[in-house]
Amino acid sequence: MLSLFIPGPTLVSWPDLIAAGWLSLSAVAPGATWQAEDAFVQNVRPLLSASCFECHGGADAAGDEARGNVDFTRYPSAETAQEDPELWALVNELLETQEMPPPGHPRPAAELVAAAIPWLRTMASRTKPAPEPPTLRRLNGREVATTVRDLYGLSLPREEIFGDDPVGHGYDTSAGVQTWNGDSLERYLAAAEYVAQRVFPADRGPRSLGILEQDAIRAGGNRRPRLNSNGKIELQVEIPAAGRWRLRVGAYGEQAGPDPVRVQLLAGKSSSAVMELLAATGTPEVLAFDVDLPAGQVPVGVRFLNDWYRRELKGIEPHDRNLVVQWFEVIGPLGAPEPSQLQAELAKSYGTSGTARATMLAELASAAWRRPVDATEMEPYVALSSGADLSNVLQLGLTAILASPHFYLLTGQGPRQDQESEWTPLSDLALASRLSYFLWSSCPDDALLELAITGQLQDPRVLQKETERMLQDDRSKALADGFALQWLGLSGLMRHRPDKRRFPDFTDALASSMLEETKHLFLDVLHRDAGLRNLLLADWTFVDERLAAHYSMAMPTQDVDALGFARVSLIDRPRRGLLGHASMLTITSDPTRTSPVLRGKWILEKLLGTPPPPPPPGVGSLPENGPRAQGSLRERLEAHRAEPSCATCHAGMDPLGFGLEGFDGIGAVRTGQAKATLDETGELPDGRRFTGLLELVNLLAGEPGLEKHLATELLTYGIGRAVGPADRRALQPFWEGQALDGIGLRSLIAALVQTKPFTHSPPRQP
Repeated sequence: MLSLFIPGPTLVSWPDLIAAGWLSLSAVAPGATWQAEDAFVQNVRPLLSASCFECHGGADAAGDEARGNVDFTRYPSAETAQEDPELWALVNELLETQEMPPPGHPRPAAELVAAAIPWLRTMASRTKPAPEPPTLRRLNGREVATTVRDLYGLSLPREEIFGDDPVGHGYDTSAGVQTWNGDSLERYLAAAEYVAQRVFPADRGPRSLGILEQDAIRAGGNRRPRLNSNGKIELQVEIPAAGRWRLRVGAYGEQAGPDPVRVQLLAGKSSSAVMELLAATGTPEVLAFDVDLPAGQVPVGVRFLNDWYRRELKGIEPHDRNLVVQWFEVIGPLGAPEPSQLQAELAKSYGTSGTARATMLAELASAAWRRPVDATEMEPYVALSSGADLSNVLQLGLTAILASPHFYLLTGQGPRQDQESEWTPLSDLALASRLSYFLWSSCPDDALLELAITGQLQDPRVLQKETERMLQDDRSKALADGFALQWLGLSGLMRHRPDKRRFPDFTDALASSMLEETKHLFLDVLHRDAGLRNLLLADWTFVDERLAAHYSMAMPTQDVDALGFARVSLIDRPRRGLLGHASMLTITSDPTRTSPVLRGKWILEKLLGTPPPPPPPGVGSLPENGPRAQGSLRERLEAHRAEPSCATCHAGMDPLGFGLEGFDGIGAVRTGQAKATLDETGELPDGRRFTGLLELVNLLAGEPGLEKHLATELLTYGIGRAVGPADRRALQPFWEGQALDGIGLRSLIAALVQTKPFTHSPPRQP
């Protein structure tokens, strides 16, 4: 079909023009000399063939599909191209923002881009923003735990109650992956009950915390619930309220010798008198011990005191005295618990009348719901426990407050605009919650809420000042746990299990130190507002005693922080920045060896924002045994890349990962023979070569777009959804007006908070 490009909003075909009365049939009758200009073929196809066919040119000889399932060879004409206007709108956007071609690939000639842009902009004008999924999101388990800590000073067993939070677009703040079912609602109710019972302990009579049998005893760190020699079996129990509690133990003795088994029961810092356990094998006896215990995690257990063994009696009579524990149980509180400090403060401020109780709950709800709540709204909550004493009223009321959608849903969108396609400002209260959960993973404090209530937070100057204040607060350390570890893909390090035979030094404690090093560097760059490239080039790091030993360096004796970490210089050492951190080097290794593939993929994905396409179906892993496993790791990977189905992806990943081969599978520097035979040469996607980590980080630090990629990741985390086409269009003035090169991390965050995708809800289609 012939097409005519007319300056303006649309690209129309000649039948459209006839229908509109612009042309008559005679104007296009056979033999007519008029010919329509095909702007797509003349101006867009040359750009695509010159710059895009390498990645998006259809299946290659090996049958590999085009990257991202985008194949530009499917569009030989304007007629075929017009079938996918959204694609060309995206191409226009990525070209104008210089996000494509990706870093490391040659830029297209300026004249080719200039010729293609008018047609692409015309196609973009024909598309409407795609409908956005609902962006209403709930607090994840990590945020609930942080909020509870800040509101009540209480540690919530997050993993036990919530398990792992779902992750979308790399982050647990993504609304799109948060499913709703009965199980998820029960988890929020369980968390609410856990908190309320500890904040306002109420007298409901003694109750059992549950029978802890042999599996629970083993889970508490005891190899088996049996003692063959003097010692103790102990586990941790969560005591919900301070008071008097009863420890009961079901146990028996393998009796031998002149005396029965003797034990002591243990609870908290107390121990019972010595008890004689007369029960014999298979017949448990119940021992009990009443003791005053504080709220929180408390150790309970039993100590075996009189082991006895005679080898010469074996086979003649019992010769070995042992203790076997079958179960533990904690019951209580045995008397009415003492009112908590918060309950005493509320009673002192408001009294205990019915009206006062509603006012107390209103104060609690205002903080938890992140908005003003009056006593009238709380009257139904008081009625939940009508006639009960104050402790029960407050406990049941707080349970209902924390189980309410007002607590666990982030709501508060402003009024919708007349046009559905317009950005909608968040209400001040919603903006306050978005800001606090972005920077603190917790609820707004009183200062932020007051600004939101009085309608001042939408003022850019006020928002800027509040952002600076919050970033200087200790609660901004949540950005390291919440954002940095997820951005860098380190959240699974504590579950990573290197082979014990090859890496005997790796322990959970060392893994924890590795994560702390990375968090310390991120927070150091944040709080000093240092340039983002310091995350790559930093010639300093932070170590504790475990990590210092792992890095073969001396641990400083001065300026050690509360976590046992101190700043150390890396000058004259082979490490720099994030790429030298054992956390990253470990998580990108296989259990038995390093993985240049995973390390190269990590650089492309986490730092450059250009993840490789997924491997084709049926492609296996690198063989570790057999004839194909001969030669060095580098030689085997080179053979792997020689296969056409593997070359497309591995050609970009492996050469980057080779530069990190100076470090083993848990991030220690290779030495001796392993170092002497090592080849650390690598290559960037654009052909620039390097040797080792130091040369690699210097090249990567010069790559354009690092700040823009990190800004996009921060925004994705902060708004709880992927940055989409509408966001990118709204951000274009920001990219053009903000001097990103060299910008400090704190300054970048403060600037992002001012952008429309952060302060508004995105356009939606009905």
